[in-house]
Amino acid sequence: MRIEGMMAYARRVTASEATIASLFFISAAIQLQNGHLSRPALAGVTVGLGCCAWGLVSDDRRLRWPLPYLVLGFEFLALLFSRPSIGLAADAAPFRVGILFCAAAAFAVCALENPRWRQVAFGAAVAGMFAIGAWMLRTTPVPGIDVYNLHQEASAALFSGANPYAIRPRDTYQPEDSRRVYGPGISVNGRLTFGFPYPPVSLLISSLGYLLAGDCRFAHLAAICLAALLLAYARPGRLSFVAALLFLFTPRVFFVLEQSWTEPVVVFLLAATIFCRCRFPRAAPWATGVLLAGKQYMIFTAPALLKKWRDVPKAAIAGVLVTAPLALWNLTEFFRSTVIVQFAQPFRLDALSYMAQLGRYGIRIPGWVPFLLTAAAIVFVVRKAPATTTAICSAVAFVLIVFFVFNKNAFCNYYYLIIGALACAIATADVKTPVTTPQGSALKVR
Repeated sequence: MRIEGMMAYARRVTASEATIASLFFISAAIQLQNGHLSRPALAGVTVGLGCCAWGLVSDDRRLRWPLPYLVLGFEFLALLFSRPSIGLAADAAPFRVGILFCAAAAFAVCALENPRWRQVAFGAAVAGMFAIGAWMLRTTPVPGIDVYNLHQEASAALFSGANPYAIRPRDTYQPEDSRRVYGPGISVNGRLTFGFPYPPVSLLISSLGYLLAGDCRFAHLAAICLAALLLAYARPGRLSFVAALLFLFTPRVFFVLEQSWTEPVVVFLLAATIFCRCRFPRAAPWATGVLLAGKQYMIFTAPALLKKWRDVPKAAIAGVLVTAPLALWNLTEFFRSTVIVQFAQPFRLDALSYMAQLGRYGIRIPGWVPFLLTAAAIVFVVRKAPATTTAICSAVAFVLIVFFVFNKNAFCNYYYLIIGALACAIATADVKTPVTTPQGSALKVR
């Protein structure tokens, strides 16, 4: 009887509500241990995966209760009362003042009826986020993570005329940590045996921060804020603005920014693609091609993003144009840095994945299993997901969750990208009934 009651309740959850719930559970999961493995965090990702799947198959597009406002409230409380990043304490006065300002602006977006004033409030929230991020980058210590050093050295090489894929960056870790992160033979005499490990699109965008501010993370900060703006105006309305805020203030955003991970760039490319689909459809295939070239694992989302065969050649041309110049500079080094080294990464017992959890019990899953399950997820979304922009965003999130949660490496940055994809789905949702405010009054979705 209890199971039947739970199933009956689940059937009452609409697609929009399930997608928002998925974003909440994944945000909470990476909040617990900064995206590292724990049983509660893995349970949160599992629930998020189920909610994302339900959002794909449900055709009920109503939004009957104030879930997005509650999730937004959770995000600001988490930012105020937990450590937002390694180098930044929550009780830092400028940070606390900035977050309170952003919270006031965000909830003004939820409450204001006038679209013009709502846009003003949203702009204030985005500006506040950029100011907090810039202050953090200027006042906190440089992170000890290798990704920061890889971005900085690759950017310096690019602007000095050297091939960023042929350089040998210094190893920033102690020997025992280096073996855990890279595996044997990857670090030799304090130098890594590969160059920049990400595709050229990521480098070209990140290097702008290095060029203009001496720190690649300023480009990532700009990418986060621009992604929020693109989400808000892809299909302008109260819900799109709230969805953009849900992405903008997800609690681990400052941790992702601090660590210099590339996922903010990928979310920006995804938001730009969704913006084009809604406002400039002819440009969408070209934007999709750039997105697919933004990170290695994005290739798994191609069947979800390219529903029409006639869009494939345009996307392929765009991807080749942004990749070929740097790739062909030294194809051997490019392939080694972006492909071979990725497969050589060692198994991580601290990854937020089922594989890592089973590994702690001495059970090792073959490396081909994540790819097989990802292929099954692709078949599922191709067959079940409609060709709407909202469903496409949910399909991207679902495929990536399956790939990451069954993989040997899955950390905060990967799940941050999923949060961005879910926010895209929420921002473009065609909600058929009024959204309800926390006070219970009805609001028209515009």
